[in-house]
Amino acid sequence: MANSVGLLLIGHGSKLPYNRVNLEKLAEILRKRSVFGEVAISFMCRDTPTISEAMDMLAKRNVSKIVLVPAFLAAGIHTTRDIPELIEVKEKELQLRERGVKLFYGEPLGYDERIAEILEEKAYKALGEEIK
Repeated sequence: MANSVGLLLIGHGSKLPYNRVNLEKLAEILRKRSVFGEVAISFMCRDTPTISEAMDMLAKRNVSKIVLVPAFLAAGIHTTRDIPELIEVKEKELQLRERGVKLFYGEPLGYDERIAEILEEKAYKALGEEIK
C-alpha cells in the first residue's frame, strides 16, 4: 500500500476512557504493520478528534487518499446514516478533493473467521481454559 494513503478508524465515542484506549491501541497495531502511510482515530460523538477534524489532520499529512473505517461490529444506523452524515460527504469531499485528497468509506467489521476465533478464545478464557 502506498504511503500516501491514510486510514481513519472511527469509534463511537464514550464518556468512559477505555473506548478511546481500545481505538488507540488498534491504531498503534496498524501503524506498526506499516500498510498505510498514516493511521488516525476519530469519534462519532462524545470524544475528539471528530471525524471531520481527523480528516483535515490526515489531509495536512500529505495523503492523497483517506479510507474511513468504522470500528463497529455490525452495520447499523450509525454506520449507514449517522457517520456518512457526519462526514458531510458533499461539503467535506469537495474541500478535500480541492486539496487532492479522495475519500473512501469502508464497512464495519461484520462476521469474519478471525473475529469468531477471538470470540471463541474469550469464551474459553471466561471458563478458565485455553483453546486446544
